[in-house]
Amino acid sequence: MNYCALGIETIGQPPKRIRTIGVARFRDYRLEGTWSCAAGMDSLGVADGTGEAQPAAQTMARLAEALAELGRCVGPGVVVHHSPSVRTAVQSAARRQGVVLPPWTWLDSESLALLAWPTFQGRCSHLLSITRRLRIDCARRGCVDHAVATGTILARIAAAAAIGLDRRVVSSPVAA
Repeated sequence: MNYCALGIETIGQPPKRIRTIGVARFRDYRLEGTWSCAAGMDSLGVADGTGEAQPAAQTMARLAEALAELGRCVGPGVVVHHSPSVRTAVQSAARRQGVVLPPWTWLDSESLALLAWPTFQGRCSHLLSITRRLRIDCARRGCVDHAVATGTILARIAAAAAIGLDRRVVSSPVAA
């Protein structure tokens, strides 16, 4: 199975504002490459990582460009994220910026891990907890590292044949 895993760095209270986007591309469950883009932040006059306030139009244009580039980089297909908040943040930002994303089929690695390994139920299911349990290196906290870890979780689920990743799981795309 080929797919892309998504990781984002956000800032602020809900609704979260995207600061950086990271993508890990997997082919046949093996990491093929990574991509990242500083997105600025989609809010009025907030810092962009340099510590200086940026005009709203500049940060919004940067986010729109980053989201459009994300769509081109990933293309149509399966996108894996670790929690619904990642999907929600990306879809909300795209909608606010008027960016049309490809018709992705979204998979939530957290939910799939809990289905695959019921012993994880009732315990912390955050990305770092699951990667520790599966002995996946996720020591760094950047969005690309999180994307790689998220994609690796899916690969481990497939390798363990813990649950079937067939058309019942990989179903119709979730509308943005």
